[in-house]
Amino acid sequence: MKTCLYRAFDREKRLLYVGISLNWNNRLKQHAKGSLWFVDVTEIGIEWFDTRDDALSAEADAIKREKPEYNVIHSSSDSSLLSCNQDEESVMKMQIKHLILKSGKVFFTQKEICDFLGVPSTNRYLDILHAHGLTPVKPFSHLSKRPLYYVDDLVDCVMKISESKGTVQ
Repeated sequence: MKTCLYRAFDREKRLLYVGISLNWNNRLKQHAKGSLWFVDVTEIGIEWFDTRDDALSAEADAIKREKPEYNVIHSSSDSSLLSCNQDEESVMKMQIKHLILKSGKVFFTQKEICDFLGVPSTNRYLDILHAHGLTPVKPFSHLSKRPLYYVDDLVDCVMKISESKGTVQ
């Protein structure tokens, strides 16, 4: 099935993101709703492939070769992740971020964070997360009362907890 590889650029022609989709228009709408980097996009490049496998291969090559600013890793089984001349902490952060991003979300509620960590959504656990630096982002709407947390902040918090050998249990 025809699949497109898309590249998102900012006004300085910096490559922000590379992805694939059967329906690029819907995928870009999803990015517009949930990806902070999308506000900087001024140009989209599209390249079509006859099969999804061809597009996946081209995506992996493009991410490795072109190093888009906001792609984390291509897949958790990507062995090139360990050969990127990065220190162990950077690799671990990327792996955690990839695991969290597999949910397809960029922002998380307190309950979603606790569910991800496998702990009850109680003030005790939320206090531990806040003590390790997890703070909510400003609401997108003045009508929103629910605190949301950005994925990068969640990754940093999980790293701090693991570095301090603390647990959230």
